[in-house]
Amino acid sequence: MNKDEILIKLADAKIAHREWVKKAELLIDGYDMKIDAIPVSERECAFGVWFYEDCKELKNCVIIPADTIATIESLHTQLHDTYAKIYKIFYATYETSILTKLFGTKRDIDPEKLKQAKPYLKELEGFSQHLLQELTQIEEILHSLSDEDIRNTNATH
Repeated sequence: MNKDEILIKLADAKIAHREWVKKAELLIDGYDMKIDAIPVSERECAFGVWFYEDCKELKNCVIIPADTIATIESLHTQLHDTYAKIYKIFYATYETSILTKLFGTKRDIDPEKLKQAKPYLKELEGFSQHLLQELTQIEEILHSLSDEDIRNTNATH
């Protein structure tokens, strides 16, 4: 994979991550989501699929500090752990119809559930912002490299 391909996949992963966070925000705003619209597992969301499966070359790149990769993984896990708490608040006892499960609808929110979930959303948004900052640093490093630098680095692994 060349530098441009890596950068495109990284940009796509960032977009997928932002969409995932937006869906969590919509859930708290009262929209029902399809049960699998916001994956709880960090390995099932689009960003997680990229991180754990598609970005092997990035992880092998010596120029990208191992602690940066570890920080991204930790933040991503914390995001999903926090979202699991939000999910539990809204879905532990919530019954949905088949149409709602398929398409999602606006629903009335129990004010108590909203009050419980809001702090988690702020926490989730903080993890997300930090994760995006780490990814931006990786983009900056990659922009400073040539395709040859990347090939040579990956060839040594």
